[in-house]
Amino acid sequence: MTRLSLSSLLVVGRSCLFLLAMASAIAVTAACGGGAASPSTQPTSSSGQSSGTQVIPTATLPPAGPNTAAEGHGDLKMTFSRDLGIYILSDNFGRTLYMYTEDGPNVSNCTGDCAQTWLPYITAKTELAGEVGVIHDLIGTTTRDDGSTQVTYNGHPLYRFATERDIRGIRGHGVGGVWFALNALGDPIGQ
Repeated sequence: MTRLSLSSLLVVGRSCLFLLAMASAIAVTAACGGGAASPSTQPTSSSGQSSGTQVIPTATLPPAGPNTAAEGHGDLKMTFSRDLGIYILSDNFGRTLYMYTEDGPNVSNCTGDCAQTWLPYITAKTELAGEVGVIHDLIGTTTRDDGSTQVTYNGHPLYRFATERDIRGIRGHGVGGVWFALNALGDPIGQ
């Protein structure tokens, strides 16, 4: 009979756990009908009702410089933040969305110079979608003073930090003690 050392047993155990995790992920993806090329089939309206349309993910990022609104599809997803150790609300490309504590419920108070640094998450869509982890009943919109439609989550108007161009970045989190990333329940993280 062959005897294994403790370190060999640990390597074997970790390998088994990894394989089990991968098999579970594959099973969940298959059960959900998932695949990188599959369209999302869970779109909802801003009132949370199913719209019956499909959202096809796109692989390119829309241009968004420091002087433009954060235009996108208006769709939301949860993205894991390694820095915060939890899932945070992001746009359909995985870029962090923030709330401003000076806003009122469904009212944006970030205009002028503020809106040049904190880009309102604007949409032209009337039907918004949220991927797994997003609570559809919390998705909404509000009309800004300029007439554009800003996406909200749990009543918080949403923004992107203009200088944050990377996926999963959180450089805007906690800025000035008034800008925060949101969790799946629409609550500001760490406030």
